[in-house]
Amino acid sequence: MPLQKPQICTTCPYFTTSVFLTVRHSRSPHSSHFDCENASIESYTCKDCNFSTGLRIHLNEHTTDKQHYEMQKYTCDKCGFETHFSMKWLQHSVRCSRHGKNSAKKKPSQWYNCDQCQRKYKEKYCLKVHKIAKHLHDNEILWHRCGQCQYKAKLKSNLKKHAKAHHSDQNFKWYECDKCPYKSRQKGNLNSHINVHHLEGRDIKWYECDKCPYKTKHKSSLNSHVNTNHMDEQDVKWYECQKCPYRTKKISHLKPHIVARHLNAQEIKWHECKQCPFKAKTNSNLKQHITTQHLDKHNVKWYECDKCIYKTKDKSVLNQHMGTHDLDVQDIKWYECEHCPYTAKRSSQIKQHINIHHLDAKDIKWFECDKCPYKARDKSALKQHVNAHHSDMWFECKECPYKAKTKSQLRRHTIARHLDEGEIKWFQCDKCPYKAKEKSHLKRHVNARHLDTH
Repeated sequence: MPLQKPQICTTCPYFTTSVFLTVRHSRSPHSSHFDCENASIESYTCKDCNFSTGLRIHLNEHTTDKQHYEMQKYTCDKCGFETHFSMKWLQHSVRCSRHGKNSAKKKPSQWYNCDQCQRKYKEKYCLKVHKIAKHLHDNEILWHRCGQCQYKAKLKSNLKKHAKAHHSDQNFKWYECDKCPYKSRQKGNLNSHINVHHLEGRDIKWYECDKCPYKTKHKSSLNSHVNTNHMDEQDVKWYECQKCPYRTKKISHLKPHIVARHLNAQEIKWHECKQCPFKAKTNSNLKQHITTQHLDKHNVKWYECDKCIYKTKDKSVLNQHMGTHDLDVQDIKWYECEHCPYTAKRSSQIKQHINIHHLDAKDIKWFECDKCPYKARDKSALKQHVNAHHSDMWFECKECPYKAKTKSQLRRHTIARHLDEGEIKWFQCDKCPYKAKEKSHLKRHVNARHLDTH
């Protein structure tokens, strides 16, 4: 096949053998991207707004944003194929014309719908993988087991990834972040890390829910949000514990439940802290412990509330705080106790309430101290007991020499001694002028002064 004549740009040294690329190049602005005097590269700018960036990929993401402008759609007049990208349309048109009549009879892409949830896929194999991963019961799955450890996977591809990551001696190409020590063996993980931790403002690629204001930097988090909050009850796939009535919409919640509730101490793979005797049942709990107890305050990434002075080292705790912040009573989703009029803003509070007030002694799952006969109905109460009586850990005040055994005692001290009047979040009684610095004090006041005793 003879070589095609190169197409040379008359304005710059650019040349190519593709007529399409030549036309597209000629339509692009011909300002020099390199400044010889300053030895610096010009930024990429959007022709429709003031957006500019140093990376071409960020400009592409910006210009393909549906909110930026209505994207042009390219349609094949022979088979109905549609795309937003002119290059894909051109490639398809060439293939379509080569196949002649067969291509004209080709129907648009067929969707393969899952019969157990609302997911759909363009490829039948992807639907098969989805059903294995999401809808098959554990005893129905043909597990792929690792020959060198206890790991098992539902998909053979996941087992290969595991073996490559943990049991291979070959030298890997690491993808390193140029802004922090993070590195990964997968380029996609690095791109996700950069999007989550190092992009700011409009450079961030947000995944937005089309049914509520929720948005996230992770596509998987958006899928989880939709399944948890917007899926019809009959379409929800529940993951049930085989040893108790517990069930959850997320399989990632089922495993920690089994580890926390149903495994003996000798069966658990403990995650131990290298700086103190603390050990945890999950790696996430160990990381949370290190962040809250051992990181220097200058190295800690604080998550601050934009509506009050509250801040925390744990992002999930901030999300819980924000979920009930400054909401009207009618907008709050209240969880009700089935035994009494008690209501709460979180389901975990209802479970804790029932465990403390409504369960018989024989039905209670006691949390026992391994150093003394003390036992508690609530795990947090056991933790406070251990910190108070069997640990040398103190919570120190940053403003004075005061130190406390519990975090709540330190918080009460800080509010009482070191916050100005304007910085305090007051809890106001809606029946009289009384106000308190502590929510528990307001509850005690209401019970004592305003509840009908008859």
